[in-house]
Amino acid sequence: MAYQGEGYSDYLREVWLPMARLMVYRNGYFLGKDSPFEIVPPNKCPSGEHINMGLDYAISSNAGLYTVGDAMVTPAQTSTVKAYFNKDPFQETVKTYKMLKHMHHTGIGGTNLDKSTDDKAMTTGIKNLIDTAMTQMLADIVAWISATTAFSDASLDRSTYTSLVSYEATGVNALALADLEDALEALEDVTYGPVARESLAWLMPRNQLTNLSRLTSGVSNLGLNASSDGVGKIDGDRTGRTKTFGDVPIFVVPDMSTTTILLVNRSAIKVYNWAPLEIEPKSLEELAQAWALSIGVCIGVEDPRQQGKLAGITA
Repeated sequence: MAYQGEGYSDYLREVWLPMARLMVYRNGYFLGKDSPFEIVPPNKCPSGEHINMGLDYAISSNAGLYTVGDAMVTPAQTSTVKAYFNKDPFQETVKTYKMLKHMHHTGIGGTNLDKSTDDKAMTTGIKNLIDTAMTQMLADIVAWISATTAFSDASLDRSTYTSLVSYEATGVNALALADLEDALEALEDVTYGPVARESLAWLMPRNQLTNLSRLTSGVSNLGLNASSDGVGKIDGDRTGRTKTFGDVPIFVVPDMSTTTILLVNRSAIKVYNWAPLEIEPKSLEELAQAWALSIGVCIGVEDPRQQGKLAGITA
C-alpha cells in the first residue's frame, strides 16, 4: 500500500524501536544478591588449584568406665580424608566491527539502539559467562549432595567413606508431604544431623513450588488473602503464599532440575568467586575490536552428611 507524504516514507517505517529486547534467559542466581549461600570473594579464597578441605570421616574410641588401678586405654584416633573442589575458570569472547558501528550511527551521532554496540555486546558476553558458571554449579551441587555419587572433585567413594553419604530419597514420583517431612526429620536426627532449622533451606525448581502449594494450601480457606475492609477480592493463589515449609525458607532456583528438591544446611555450602570478572582487550588484524572475558567460580559443600535430596519427582 502506498502512503502519501514525507511522514510515511519507507525510511521512517523501517526504523527500529530504540531498544533491543533480550529474548533468552541468562541465569546468575548463585552469584546474585538473592543467593542462598555465602559468596566468598577472590581475596578471601585460598590459593592453589583447588578449594581443599579435610573431613574427619571416622573416629576410633576406647572410652569407658574404669576402676582404680586400671591401665590407660589406647587413645582415640581420627581418620581424615581430603576433599577438594576444582577452581573452575570460565571464558567468553566479545567482538564488534567498526564498519557495523558506522552503519548503526545516525546523523546526529547517536545510534538506533538503547546503548552503544560495544556496551550491548559486552553485556551479552558477561551474561553468557555467568550463565555457564551457574550451569556448572547447579550440576555440581546436585552431585555433591548424594548417597552414591563420588563426593567432590577428589572422587571420594561414599561406599568407602560412609559418613560422607547425604540423605537421599530416590524415585519419589508424585510429591507428598511425607517426603518433605521425612527429609526434615532426617537432617534433624543424628544420622545426617542434627542441623538446626534456622540453618536449613529448601532449593527447588518453580514447578515443585506449585506441587508443594497444592499439597499444603487446599485444605481450608484460612490462608486466603483478602483486603482489610473485608469487601475486596479474595486472592485464591496458593504459590504466592508458600514461602516456607516446616519454618524452613524456600528458594526457587532458576534452571534447577524439574524433578529434584534439595534440603541443605546453608552454613556448610559456599560459592567461591576465586577469580574476579576480568575484561581484556585483544588486538586483531582486521577493523574490529575484541575482548576476552573470564571469571573463576565454584561451589563447595563442606559437610555432605548434613544435606538432603529428593530425586525422581514427577513434574
